[in-house]
Amino acid sequence: MTKEPFKKHFKEMIDDYENVHIVDLLKDNKERESRLTKEYYKLFFESDYRLNEKLKFLHFDMHSFIKGDKY
Repeated sequence: MTKEPFKKHFKEMIDDYENVHIVDLLKDNKERESRLTKEYYKLFFESDYRLNEKLKFLHFDMHSFIKGDKY
């Protein structure tokens, strides 16, 4: 996703819901997934919505948390 689609998508989400939380459930230890997390977080970090706290970002490695049926 590039900057303009990101802005458009979250503008629509914020217009509909006011406050939006991005929850990233990708693994930390897989290169392709960590690369996606970094790029998405970069778009989030550059977003004006982050500054007015309409948009929040949470990274949670769910796979590591539930590994071995520990959930």
